[in-house]
Amino acid sequence: MPHCFLYCKTCSTQVLKPNTLNETFTCPKTYTGRRTKTTEEIGQNRSNVMKQNIGRADRLTRLVAAFVIGFVLDRGYITGTWAIILGIVGIIFLITSAAGFCPLYAPFRFTTIKKPPSHA
Repeated sequence: MPHCFLYCKTCSTQVLKPNTLNETFTCPKTYTGRRTKTTEEIGQNRSNVMKQNIGRADRLTRLVAAFVIGFVLDRGYITGTWAIILGIVGIIFLITSAAGFCPLYAPFRFTTIKKPPSHA
């Protein structure tokens, strides 16, 4: 079990103890306090922020779409406001396919990455 620092809310006394989250403890001075998160727990929360959620087929589709949009815009088939909007969409497709992460998928926990078959 990782060690963590406990801080008293009243006097800011710092004590190092292995505890579970939200466990109360006794401060040597004021006899109150609550445990804070460990660095390992904070790191675990951050590791899920930009986890890849775009599979190979989705990435390839976005990449091809971005190049088609670029070709259409380069040839001048679309102009004006629609060209600007389509250019922005093409850039977004390029960025998301390169990163392997779509921010619109994240809130819904949607992924197009195929899970490996389980060996039962």
